[in-house]
Amino acid sequence: MTKRLETTLTTVRAAERAAAEQSGSAKTLEQQLARMDGPPASLAAQQAWKAATQREAALQAKLDRFAGEAKAKPAAKKRRPPGASGFS
Repeated sequence: MTKRLETTLTTVRAAERAAAEQSGSAKTLEQQLARMDGPPASLAAQQAWKAATQREAALQAKLDRFAGEAKAKPAAKKRRPPGASGFS
């Protein structure tokens, strides 16, 4: 009976060590998962670059539109003060 008890205790201790190791592994994986909660840095950088590029294109289109409107409008002529003639 003593031999059987020793074998059982050895098995239990081995199971406890394995459980402790698995618990440590689980904690490590949980910490890694917590760090990966958001999008990866490269994906976030790509999204930021895409948004900046779209904003730049929108601003360039707006600038082009304003430049086109400025060319389409005739330049305002300077008015001469009353009584002034263009002759010297």
